[in-house]
This record gives sequence, C-alpha cells and structure tokens, in this order.
Amino acid sequence: MKKKSFSILIALCLIFTLSISSTCFAATINVNVPSTPSTPPGSNEEITLQGLSKPSEFVNISGDIMEFGGSTVQADLYLEKGFTGVKEVAVTVRNELAQDLTVYCYRVGIAGNDVLVDTHIVPGNLNALYGISNLSSNSKYYLRFIGPAEFTGKIKAVK
Repeated sequence: MKKKSFSILIALCLIFTLSISSTCFAATINVNVPSTPSTPPGSNEEITLQGLSKPSEFVNISGDIMEFGGSTVQADLYLEKGFTGVKEVAVTVRNELAQDLTVYCYRVGIAGNDVLVDTHIVPGNLNALYGISNLSSNSKYYLRFIGPAEFTGKIKAVK
C-alpha cells in the first residue's frame, strides 16, 4: 500500500513539474528610430518571459517594435520587460496551438492593484492583429498569456 502511494506521489510530482515548464524569447528592434533611441541602432536586446511573475522592468517602445514568443504547457507567461512611452500599440500574435490563446494587457497600478486594459482571444492556429488605444505614455503596461500556449508576436508603437 505504501509503495503504491509513493509511486502515485512521484508520478504526480513529475506531471506537475513538466506541466509548468516554459520557455520564451523576445527582442527589441528599432524601427523608425528617433534621434535618441531607447536601444542603440542595430542592437538586439534579449527579452525573455519569466513565467509566473509580472515584469518589474519597462522599456520605452515609442518608435520601436518589441518581438516576443513563448510556449508553456500550463503556466501563464509574462514578458520579462513591460512597455511604456506609447498612447497606442498594434499587437500581432501568431497562435501555434489548435486551441484559443487569451492575451491580457494590464496597466501597472498603485500598490500592486494593476488594471486590466484589454483582453484579446487569438483563435487556434491563426494570426491576430489588433490595436490597444487610449494608453497613457507615462504609464507602464505588460502582457499576460494564458497557458497552455505556443505563440510569437510583436508590439509596435502607433504614432
């Protein structure tokens, strides 16, 4: 009896460990770079997704494009770096899975009370292009991807 219980416990631990594993990548690329770009021209600053935590660092993307991508079996994913400096963005997401992908955009609030700004559902195996407007260029924003997920995409400042 004890051996069977121990085997079940080990199996559950293994399943849990595999289900929350996630990998992601992203980079900031300058497009229509202003005279004082946030990232030097020609550089690729790597931005990763950090799993279960919202970002603590933010990048001014006015005039830039932020590329991202990731996959997870179950855990929700957040960009390691959020974005700021824009009043409107165009978001492109390619959903690589057959099931729908939910993408939330939040504005960082006071004392950890972040505000949901936008929700978008990307149908399975399709691309989606949508805008998020009425943003404050002084506020900080980030995206949250609901797992399971496998996706790539871009966030572009709209002038």
